[in-house]
Amino acid sequence: MSWEYILKSKNWDKLTNDIKNDILPSNRNKYVRYSNLDDINKKMVDYYLDVGKNSTRSTQQKCIKGILEEMLRSSNARYDIEDKERLE
Repeated sequence: MSWEYILKSKNWDKLTNDIKNDILPSNRNKYVRYSNLDDINKKMVDYYLDVGKNSTRSTQQKCIKGILEEMLRSSNARYDIEDKERLE
C-alpha cells in the first residue's frame, strides 16, 4: 500500500493517529516506528503532522515525504532497538 493511497483514503487526523500509534508505516524493514524515533526525529514528524493538518493536498504530500525521511532507518541512531525486539 502506497502513501499516496493512504493520503487519499484517510483523513489527516486518522493518519496522525496511525503514525503516533505505530500502525504506519507498515514497512518495518525500511522505516522505524514513531515510538522508537529519537527526540529530534519525533519533533520533526510532529511538525510535519501539524503543518499538514490544515493544508492543501500538495503541502500534505510534501509533509508525507518529510515524515518518511525522518522515519528512515538511516536517519535514526536507535533503529537497532526495533531489531532487538524482533529477536526476543
